[in-house]
Amino acid sequence: MINFSSLPHPRTAMFHVGFKAAALVVYLLCEWFVSAYVFNFISIVTLLALDFWTVKNVSGRLLVGLRWWNEVTEEGDSVWKYESLDMEGLKNVHPEESRIFWYALYLTPVAWSVFGFIALVKFNIDYFMIVVVAIVLSVSNIVGYTKCSKDAKRRLSEFTTQTLASGVSSMFSGFKRRVQRASPAAAALQCQRYKIVTSARVRRSILPYERNELAEASVTKVSPAVSALQKCHLS
Repeated sequence: MINFSSLPHPRTAMFHVGFKAAALVVYLLCEWFVSAYVFNFISIVTLLALDFWTVKNVSGRLLVGLRWWNEVTEEGDSVWKYESLDMEGLKNVHPEESRIFWYALYLTPVAWSVFGFIALVKFNIDYFMIVVVAIVLSVSNIVGYTKCSKDAKRRLSEFTTQTLASGVSSMFSGFKRRVQRASPAAAALQCQRYKIVTSARVRRSILPYERNELAEASVTKVSPAVSALQKCHLS
């Protein structure tokens, strides 16, 4: 059961589902109460027209952030126009409202197709014409909003790609500016510091070997004197 009170646009969601359900119920039960076909035809088509207008101009814009319309140019060509919220607006669309909108939009022509099949089996051509009107209006909204949704997804993908490319470009630009701001004197000073630190490290690493060499040299220089003293003592 749908809890309309918890939705951001409860009335819009109720009318989005209500007009469709009302047209189907009236179609099923109209002959039980009124036998006049003209009255039933007008009643059902009026509900279908209200549903078509509501979906096209109100519920699509508020529930999923989409809107479509068709224009005829001066040359007689039919042009589809699409309108949608910006990228941030589409991200904030309520998921429950979106499900209500799309499920009701796609399931309605399925239900009317079943009723149309039953009317054909019964050879009830009069009521089959009502089904044809209902399917045409429903499919018109499906085609319009499907194209509009694809167009919105395409623009969202392009926006994401551009944002990513802009972020990478700004990162490299910032790195390039930091490199260019460094003066030659600062670069030379940094290089000189690196050389001093490196030479100190090398000096510390070879210092033990130098000490060993000095010790060996001193022993070599003193050993002849020690030998002479030893000879004198023996003599």
